[in-house]
Amino acid sequence: DNGTYSYDNVQFLNNINAGYEVLKNFRIKFSGGINYQAFEEWSIRPNTIYNPAYASGQSSFYSQSNTSDYKKFSYILEPQLNWQFRKGNHQLDVLVGATYQQDVIRVGSLRGSGFESNAFIQNMAAAQIKTVGDQINTEYRYTAIFGRINYQLSEKYILNITGRRDGSSRFGPNNKFANFAAAGAAWLFSEENFLKDLKWLSFGKLRGSFGTSGSDHIGDYQYLNTFSISSASIYNGVTGIIPSRLYNPDFSWEKTTKAEIAIELGMFKNRLNMTAAYYRNRSSNQLVGYQLSAVTGFSSVNANLNATVQNIGFEVDTQFKALTSSTLKWDIGFNVSIPRNRLLSFPGLEGSTYANTYMIGQPVNIVKLYHLQGINQQTGEYQFTDYNGDGKITSPQDRQVIENLGV
Repeated sequence: DNGTYSYDNVQFLNNINAGYEVLKNFRIKFSGGINYQAFEEWSIRPNTIYNPAYASGQSSFYSQSNTSDYKKFSYILEPQLNWQFRKGNHQLDVLVGATYQQDVIRVGSLRGSGFESNAFIQNMAAAQIKTVGDQINTEYRYTAIFGRINYQLSEKYILNITGRRDGSSRFGPNNKFANFAAAGAAWLFSEENFLKDLKWLSFGKLRGSFGTSGSDHIGDYQYLNTFSISSASIYNGVTGIIPSRLYNPDFSWEKTTKAEIAIELGMFKNRLNMTAAYYRNRSSNQLVGYQLSAVTGFSSVNANLNATVQNIGFEVDTQFKALTSSTLKWDIGFNVSIPRNRLLSFPGLEGSTYANTYMIGQPVNIVKLYHLQGINQQTGEYQFTDYNGDGKITSPQDRQVIENLGV
């Protein structure tokens, strides 16, 4: 018999979108979706695939069967209310909505060996040795309420304001919810009368925005004190458990404050399109594993780092339609990005476990190194520059800061 591997996957996706205009310019909209996925895999390795000199007889423990299954059920509900108003050159669009999402995942695995006959190799009850893998059950819930106000004047001047409150089960009980807001404005200057005579200019827009955002893409149960089954910790025939993560009820959303200004140009009947943007993002409450002393029994605890990191950059994106015939099209794209980051603040940095890793005002990907002068010809020892002049090579005073561009 040959070894085999099988994988069966079943997935059901269903989405619904419905809208109804209750009153003039007043509309109710509902969207939702259901996703169900289940798969089962088998890895069969009968003893007959091995050299008979090492595995003889069907009762050999070389026969092995592995199976695992995965099931996921998730759904999302999103009702919305929308009101539109137009009068003369004025246009107003107001949107209010909510979101609720839930995911339930169950994963399990099982291994069997020592079958009396390979005919029973997919029947785990016939295995003399059964090894049960981790049985993982996770549940994720997310909810949010949000609103948006969009105002346009003469379809040339645009103002957009958004606000939302998000809640996630992935954060501690003290900080499951957070508020975010943003405002943006745009000017379509190509629609101005004094620029209509510029035949080469097809489209022109100047835009800017400022706001906050967050994310909960960190995995489930990161704030809880969890335990793992330890087959190596068996006492009096009872399998023990060991702590694997510390509890942090204040584990909360990471927040990023974003500011951007950009100009968009379409030229020569939009054959040449260009976008130039400058951005500045400041992230705080970073979700990290805060380093702990080994005497605590843990190397880290999941926490929000009380530091602010700034990322700034300039980007230029150019698209050129070199050839647009009915039989052949040729597009040329060009992109340049110049990013830069630095640590703006870190209260208590000197007394933290990150004291030798980061410096205020420097990029976060720096490394601190001693400056090697060479080898002492008399002693054969390495010599380093003593920057503070105390006659000793000590840390961190005698280390140079070098940006690690490879990170």
